[in-house]
Amino acid sequence: MSLYLRLGGAGCLAAGSFLPWAKVIAPFVGTVTKSGIDGGDGWLTLAAGAVIALLVGQRRAPRFVVLVGALALALVIYEIADIRHKFAGVNSEFVSTSIGGGLYLCGLGAAAAVAGAVIANRELREDS
Repeated sequence: MSLYLRLGGAGCLAAGSFLPWAKVIAPFVGTVTKSGIDGGDGWLTLAAGAVIALLVGQRRAPRFVVLVGALALALVIYEIADIRHKFAGVNSEFVSTSIGGGLYLCGLGAAAAVAGAVIANRELREDS
């Protein structure tokens, strides 16, 4: 179970990095989206997903996975707050703004990776 949580979390972090993190719909412009990779911080979530995926097979790695996953989750929370702050004065009857699904997928992935690493750490203690 913990293996699947960590691998799934890594996959969600990687996939969410390429999906939209912010979306604006405006007349004459249409829909404009920005992915995490476009904004730059998506490279960090992508790297976190890669590190977590690489550490899945390591016996003593769950503590490091917790750290990497927690840092990725903190970044996602920061990005959500930052996007909401930037969009605070933009919404009107003509312009619609929203946080994209990629950012939420990254948050889900980071939380899943942390949960899987905590479970794996507990399993390691029970086996010792």
